[in-house]
Amino acid sequence: MGKNIDSKTIMLEHSKAKVELYKRYLSIYLNILYRAPSVKKTYLFDLMCGEGVYQKNEYGSPIITLQTIKNHYYQNKKSCKDIEIWFNDNR
Repeated sequence: MGKNIDSKTIMLEHSKAKVELYKRYLSIYLNILYRAPSVKKTYLFDLMCGEGVYQKNEYGSPIITLQTIKNHYYQNKKSCKDIEIWFNDNR
């Protein structure tokens, strides 16, 4: 039997893939919402997200969310619609 891996401290391969997909999706989605005149505010909920930083300085979804929003802001001439984010982790 293999040794136990703590997925709270080590980012597993499937989690890396999930976070990369989320990053790409969120970047595209924010740009679409930014151009939609009827959208005034965006709500993002990341439940059971963990702390966001793993060993080897790999980033989970909370950090990726903030970085993606920051990139969106600067790519749109320092402009961004209101975004409310809820991070939650029961530890």
